[in-house]
Amino acid sequence: MRATETLAKFIASLKYADLPEEVVNKTKDTILDTLGCGLAGYTLAAEEIKPLLELMIENGGRPEATIFGKGAKIPCLNAALVNSAMVHTIDFDDTHVPALAHFGACTVPVALALAEKIGAAGKDIIATVVAGFEAGGRVGRSVMPTHYEKWHSTSTNGTIAAAGTAARLLNLNPAVTEMALGMAADQAAGGRYCLDHGDFTKSLHPGMAAFKGVLAALLAQKGATGPRGFFEYPTGYCNVYSAQPAPDKIAENLGKPFEIMINDVKVFPSILCSHTPIQAALGIVQQNNISSEDIEKINVTIAALPKGQGCNYEPDSALAARLSIPYCVALAVNEKNVKLECFDSARINDLKFRALMKRVNILQDPELNKLLPALPAHVEIITKDGKNHKLYSPYPKGSVKNPMTREEIKEKFLNLALNTIKRSQADEIINAIDQLEKYPIQKLSAHLKVRKRMNR
Repeated sequence: MRATETLAKFIASLKYADLPEEVVNKTKDTILDTLGCGLAGYTLAAEEIKPLLELMIENGGRPEATIFGKGAKIPCLNAALVNSAMVHTIDFDDTHVPALAHFGACTVPVALALAEKIGAAGKDIIATVVAGFEAGGRVGRSVMPTHYEKWHSTSTNGTIAAAGTAARLLNLNPAVTEMALGMAADQAAGGRYCLDHGDFTKSLHPGMAAFKGVLAALLAQKGATGPRGFFEYPTGYCNVYSAQPAPDKIAENLGKPFEIMINDVKVFPSILCSHTPIQAALGIVQQNNISSEDIEKINVTIAALPKGQGCNYEPDSALAARLSIPYCVALAVNEKNVKLECFDSARINDLKFRALMKRVNILQDPELNKLLPALPAHVEIITKDGKNHKLYSPYPKGSVKNPMTREEIKEKFLNLALNTIKRSQADEIINAIDQLEKYPIQKLSAHLKVRKRMNR
């Protein structure tokens, strides 16, 4: 059986009853974390999401699915687009390290938008998100690591994750699921400019991935024909999008483990490759009572990254700053923390802070790439009195090897959601996800909109 066919059969046959308890719990955590990012993005990235939000509302259409925060109902295709983009605006959403993709943003809004349209049950929503992660994660593994040199995996592999999500929730049979995956993969795109510079296309990438994935599944459901065997085809996805294609990885031991179990939750609102540098820098300054004025130089050694990634010394926006390791490390030593409110225009443009950023020296060691999925960082802080302080951080907090507890994930959700909704609503969302198996989707959607006056 071909790789694409095997994956499609797995997705089409996956049921809630097939999922171990730890997979169900991990999926619920992922859904909650994704919703928190979306609700915070609605308020904290209001200007960034405004053009897309306004355009989709102006386009109108059948009221099928709810826009996070706004509460307006629009066609599910458009709701998936807006909500997926909104989730990614603050760069605080999860990361699947083997595929280097933000699959939560590409699957959860898709599952909720389609579920609201068709009235799907909570158990199916859970199984659907797991299926989406399996699709994106397995195909992502088959094209990495060379894929990431030129493509933004959230946009490319995220399109496949979204299609797997939609196909499973629509209960497409294996043959139709295979064509939906093929159509989605055939439309996948998204370059790396946004990762180097920071602009709206980075948020748009998961939005368009969601849109294309849902579109492919809906077209396939209506009888549109798509490519079969497309992942392993000589001029298909794997061979086109990777210099070292490995399509056999797609079908190898599916669900063992489930890809969602390898998903990382973020504790800092920044690009994941900045997290272990942040942790190590924080550890040094806190353990040794070092202030930013004491620092002569900071050397940060990380795995080799695609050219330009993480090394922006002149960010001009909050998004660009979140993608800058020098900015994030400077925050860590100056503020003794890295929080959403630290990515403000005043700080970004502060000359003294910019001077501190210039003292951060980024070094890349290809040998550290061999340690993936670890994302290690060696940080050395040299103080003006000549002392040298070093700390090694192998795994970011929130990773599989250094996980957040369920209570920590709920606390993160509250911190994010309360930027937009009332505490009572936030608590009800937590309750809804805890008992998602029996919680009505329409009732959950009603909690995802603003009920208090906001200055917008």
